[in-house]
Amino acid sequence: MKKDSRRTIRIDPETDMLIRELAEMMGVSQSAVIRVLIKHSLNKLQDEEGFLLSDKISKLENDSQEAT
Repeated sequence: MKKDSRRTIRIDPETDMLIRELAEMMGVSQSAVIRVLIKHSLNKLQDEEGFLLSDKISKLENDSQEAT
């Protein structure tokens, strides 16, 4: 599979620790864990036909703002 693009992201120390632990437990790279988590999250924001669900996205944005 061709590598399409790279993204630089910032994550907090707790999230970093959880990703490291999960990668170690699964015996895969941290990048593999992050890719699976992103794909899973995006799938949860789509309906059966692949359209993004604006109500779920709005809730996610609100939850994110409240956490900061």
